[in-house]
Order: sequence, then C-alpha cells, then structure tokens
Amino acid sequence: MRAAAGVAGDRGKIEMIKRVLIDVSTQRDFLSDNGAFPVLNREQLLPSLRRAMAWARVTHTTVVSALEARHENEPFNGTPRHCVDGSPGQQKIRFTLFSNRTFLQVDNSLSMPKNLLGSFQQVILRKRDKDFLGNPKADRLLTESAVGEYVILGVGLEAAIKSLALGLMARMKRVAVVYDACGFWNITAADLALRKLEAKGARLICVEELCSMRRRYPGRNGNGNGNGHGNGRRRHLVDLNDLSIPMPALVRARLTAMHNGRP
Repeated sequence: MRAAAGVAGDRGKIEMIKRVLIDVSTQRDFLSDNGAFPVLNREQLLPSLRRAMAWARVTHTTVVSALEARHENEPFNGTPRHCVDGSPGQQKIRFTLFSNRTFLQVDNSLSMPKNLLGSFQQVILRKRDKDFLGNPKADRLLTESAVGEYVILGVGLEAAIKSLALGLMARMKRVAVVYDACGFWNITAADLALRKLEAKGARLICVEELCSMRRRYPGRNGNGNGNGHGNGRRRHLVDLNDLSIPMPALVRARLTAMHNGRP
C-alpha cells in the first residue's frame, strides 16, 4: 500500500504530492505502426515516452492516465475510426501500464475511493472527447488532489494536451508539458499550442529535464528549487549543437525536423 498523499491526514492536514505525471491517450491506434490514426512524429515520440515511463517507475511517481474511448456509432469528423470501445487499437501501449493500477469507471456519481493517488501508482480514466476534464471524476480527482505540479505528455498536443493544460492552469494548478514526449498530427497547430501554453504560464520541458528531476516541490518560478524566488519569466534554455536557443524556437526547430523525417 502506498503512503497516503494528496488527501487530508489524521489531523486534517493535507499532504502534498510533489509531482503527478499525466499521460494522455498513449494507445495503439495512435502509436503502433499499424494503428488506425498514428501521430506524425510516432517514431521520434516512442523513445521519449519509454524514457518518461521508466523515470516514473524508478522515482515511484504517481501516474494518471487518460484513455481515449470512442463509441462505435459516433461521428469521427473526417478522421479514421480510432480507439473504439473494446477494439485492439484502444488498448494502451504495454510500457505505459504499471502493475499497481486501477481503472476508475464513469457512472452517474462523483464518488471515488479515498486516497486513490496514494493507494495506486496508476489511475486510469476514460476520455470521451478532447477535454479530459470533461470526465467529471477526472476533473474532481485532478482538481481536489493536493499536487505540487502536473507533468503532461502523450497524444495529441494540438487539442487534448493543450485543453488539459489550460484547464488545470485555470484551476490554479502548476503545469509542465514534456514537449518532446507529445504526439501531434499538424506541425503548425502543435507549435501554436506550445506557444499558447508557455504564454499562459506552463513550463515547457524536455524528457532529459524530466529524467533529471527528483521528488522535489517545484518552485513558484517552476525551476524546482522550491524557494519561490525568481521573476517567473525565465526562458528555459536547452543546448543544441552548442547553441542556447529560447524554448519556443527550439521546439519549432525540432517539430520541423520530425516533420521532415530528420532526427
């Protein structure tokens, strides 16, 4: 049994979970070579996702997983049919599943077991549309849990990830997006999504930065030192070929490289 966290303790004190990883729609139809609707950057994305999940296992980080779930007869608005309930393509990629996990069913109530994030390493919930927070139980779980920072990755950057990150920030949650562990279909829309998220206050980090994190509280300026100092407007710099490039420009360069089939 994992220690109680993110809920009121015996004396009513809320015990903060330092960091929760949210993986969005990491499923076969999006990530397998024979998937119904694979993302554009699938080959570059999979190694990043593997590293992120390995990091979560080693650091015992709690994971909340959004499972894309489409009805058999619903319209797909011009996209290939994908992630239909009960289909092989709806299944999560194997390395994104943790042994200590639970699946939280959607019903007509908002009731949930106590201390979900403390009892299981992975909590899986259905995502019926682009907005994961449209699932009332997902909204309650992520909003009411005392979490220092939500770290988001998965599929797809243009809509589902952008919507989730904006929704969490509107609920006064700290958010980081692992940009090179996010799948996309449209490079321009993906770039615009990252720019908007950064402008709204999300941290944009790469897998390398994620894997260097320990179980610390993020600071108010998002730098992980926990002291809350800094002007909050620091541009995250990543060295690429000995050139320090502001994050949005670097992201654009890497997204373009992925689109053109370059490493």
